Amino acid sequence: MLDDNPGRVQAGKRFGVKYVVPLLLKKEPVVVFSPGRVGSTAIYLSLLDSGVPAIHLHRLPNLRSEKYKRPLVSFGLLNLTGVKNVVGGYREPISWLVSNYFQKLHKYTGDERPYRKSAKYLKENFVEKYLPNYARRPLSWFERIFNKSLGVGFGDYKQSEYKDCYEISKGEVVVVIVRAGVDDVSKEGLIREKLRVGEFKISKKNRTARKKFGGLYAKFREKLKLKKEVIREIYSYPDPKFFFDENDLKGAIAKWGK
Repeated sequence: MLDDNPGRVQAGKRFGVKYVVPLLLKKEPVVVFSPGRVGSTAIYLSLLDSGVPAIHLHRLPNLRSEKYKRPLVSFGLLNLTGVKNVVGGYREPISWLVSNYFQKLHKYTGDERPYRKSAKYLKENFVEKYLPNYARRPLSWFERIFNKSLGVGFGDYKQSEYKDCYEISKGEVVVVIVRAGVDDVSKEGLIREKLRVGEFKISKKNRTARKKFGGLYAKFREKLKLKKEVIREIYSYPDPKFFFDENDLKGAIAKWGK
């Protein structure tokens, strides 16, 4: 039996497509489509709490393939499935990289007990190994995954009247893109108005800060300082280059630079 609220699933993972595809075809949900680490879980769970059918994905299944092997769809296909509302999210890139690093420390450090390491050790690993080898790909997620999946380009993005938010309209499909860290009132207003979901309020759920390694995470963020040329390189990657301007870069250098 199909669960109306199947929880957070990722197309392509075991059982993911089995639950996602029928919901896409029959339930007309709001699709929360994000790279992760941008507050999308809070939006997704808040939609469910408000009684709005929703799915949380990092990729979209190709509904034209019986085996759903290729995780790509187009706006035309979204129209055919009845999906009309999509929510995306982005975040200041260095904050995103730090959050992603801590979520997968075992992978990025090669250590079985990385959370017992010192903040100094983790900082050195972050700068010397993580940034050179893993930073560029996730910071081109919108260019590689989001835009390609929805059949749009950055030129289709329209700056919203809501602070640091964007909108895309194609036929009946409405996409809103919100920035993590922006006040919830702006995000709530945009989602209520553009996606027509009725009463909707975001419940704060900073999962990384509240995990058992939250203290180490906070200390790491406080102590992290990067060379200015490293920050400039990060802000030159495809997604940050679109979402952030020269003033944002200056702010990042003031915050993260040494």
